[in-house]
Amino acid sequence: MRVELSPDDAHVIYVTADDDDSSLVIDLYGVPLDGSTPPVRFNENRFGVAPSAPNGERMLFFESGAFGGIPKLQSIRLDGSERVNLAPRSGYVDSRGLRILPASQHAVFATSAGASGPFTTGPYGLFMAALDGSQTERILAPSTDPIHLIDVIPGSTGLVYVTFNAGTRRLFSLQRPFDPHSLIGDPPPLQGVDDAMPPLSPSDPTPAPPIVITPDGTRVVFRADLDADEVYGIYSALLDGSQPYVRLNDPLTSTGDVLSFRLSWDGKRVIYMADPFANEVFELFSVPIDRSSSPVRLNQPPVGGGDVQIYLPEPRPKGRAAPGP
Repeated sequence: MRVELSPDDAHVIYVTADDDDSSLVIDLYGVPLDGSTPPVRFNENRFGVAPSAPNGERMLFFESGAFGGIPKLQSIRLDGSERVNLAPRSGYVDSRGLRILPASQHAVFATSAGASGPFTTGPYGLFMAALDGSQTERILAPSTDPIHLIDVIPGSTGLVYVTFNAGTRRLFSLQRPFDPHSLIGDPPPLQGVDDAMPPLSPSDPTPAPPIVITPDGTRVVFRADLDADEVYGIYSALLDGSQPYVRLNDPLTSTGDVLSFRLSWDGKRVIYMADPFANEVFELFSVPIDRSSSPVRLNQPPVGGGDVQIYLPEPRPKGRAAPGP
């Protein structure tokens, strides 16, 4: 069973799965946290899919028709009322490209219009719709390539997203007036931004974020193989695209990689794990986010056969914004 809490702690949303010997039946429910009313099933068909995180009033989930077909993006109030399809004109909506804009009561999502699945040809695009259905989908940015990842720039309605085509991933920033621009230009074929980072360390199976936006919303840090194919470093770029991106780590050998990274709490420095001196011997480094000075090694030189096993506590809670604009 998967369980989520609404940001106001008023509702619990959960998914149940029942194997009836012929297929797996997945249902989606919501119930007040105090149990004052019975649970309400949100999905109408047995093809309901796991939900996105709710906001204070509504939540989003994907649902196919009674006989399958393209999953549609549904929005529903947490009491089970006012169900609407947010993308009636769009085709396949990719769950990896769906975000709720915290300040505007809108959802942003990536689609392949008229397509029947994530691996069919375009056209693709980035769309926005009001959570209550009062404004159906409108296009923010057309794309010739599938959009795999979206993140919201803190304190704004701006977005960062990653596109994918024939092995090459590109990073874009989209801010008002919603004019997209590439933050890394045109990478060579089969190179570009990593949108599925490996675990934080060999001993920690939790994946690290593929891209991280600074708390002040001015920069993005990302892992990519922009200098040599399959040699992954970390890079920092201004979200307004006013200056070229900078590589934060020192040059790597053909067997070296930056494994993972995290920002300091204030967003001024980047802490990362890399093996620049010996293959698979990972060490810990720190560097200013604009690389105004060179990286420094934080650990003592490891003993033979040893490396750094990073430990970082969970990110500090940022507090919960009240629902509404």
